[in-house]
Amino acid sequence: PKKEKIIMRKTLLVAICLIVCIGCKTDKNYYIDQSYSYTNSVPINPKTPLESFDGGENYNAVDAQVYDSMCIYYTPLKAVRGFHSIMNLKTGEEIGCFGLKGNGPLESTNFYPINKMYTEGGMLKADFIDANKNRLFVWNISKSISDTRSVYDTIIPLDGLKNLPSPIGFYHRLNEDNFFVRTITRDNENAKQLTSPSHNIYSYSDLSLLRSYEIYTDSIIKYDYTGVWLPRRMTEAKYTANSKRQKVAMAMAYYPQINILDIASGDLQCFRIKELPEPSITKEIIYYSSIDCDDNFIYALYFELASDASTFTKTFIHIFDWDGKLIKNWELGKVYHDISVYDNKLYAFNLHSGEIDLYLVE
Repeated sequence: PKKEKIIMRKTLLVAICLIVCIGCKTDKNYYIDQSYSYTNSVPINPKTPLESFDGGENYNAVDAQVYDSMCIYYTPLKAVRGFHSIMNLKTGEEIGCFGLKGNGPLESTNFYPINKMYTEGGMLKADFIDANKNRLFVWNISKSISDTRSVYDTIIPLDGLKNLPSPIGFYHRLNEDNFFVRTITRDNENAKQLTSPSHNIYSYSDLSLLRSYEIYTDSIIKYDYTGVWLPRRMTEAKYTANSKRQKVAMAMAYYPQINILDIASGDLQCFRIKELPEPSITKEIIYYSSIDCDDNFIYALYFELASDASTFTKTFIHIFDWDGKLIKNWELGKVYHDISVYDNKLYAFNLHSGEIDLYLVE
């Protein structure tokens, strides 16, 4: 009987270990300080666009955001006067070009794209970072359009920000008092190490550090392999945030993974869809290229790669709730590079052709 009990205990221990391993996994070259779990599966649902728009092919844009009938293109590569070009979706006509390029006091050689537009005092606004001069611009979009010039409510110097190991890569206005930032990754291939991104909340009033989040296993990540990846790609992700939910969502570029950070509790949850191909350091696979959200859902743009893993042939939208449950899996049947969600509508952009397609969010 004693021997049988020992055997039963060992069997039970093995079973528990198997359950844990199946439900919660990590990879060898996985540096997030939280293991991932597999979310539920849902049937693939082919979707066709409700409406299509033209007019963005001349911008050579790398990012696009929609508000009402306006599309704001981020155009750092285009030989136009500003970084932010606004187009009327219905007519295809340009409304204006703002965020001027240059070295003047209200200009920059490296304005970042906007994240989320918001209304304040009846005015449509958006914030963006001047990476060259380390400043935050509060852009009054409504007044800029009416005055046909770039109008800024305020410009905040960011030199006083502490705990920043590298420049800011993502910014989100949480409320009128505080903001969230994520820094970029810096790598040193010769030393086989990289500086991982930091995630912090700061106060607008005095730029004091209010909270930091430990997302990665260490501030300096060491690695021991040489492959087709650039080392910093281990941490590359697209970000979106929802102030009402007090959460930040991340779609990883080189892992088939969505991360959700609760900025109130500090909890981080990581999710993968089991059917997606596993990452490999010997074959570069791009998974997610864009992400957006609303109060109810997270929308992540996923690539389906060709068999040689060098080109992609169509794209999917993975829709999650804020608890990481996969709600829908749309097959779009076209190639897109970016998405923007506004008023229960999802706009998908092919930034090469300029094509914009509208999909209804049921």
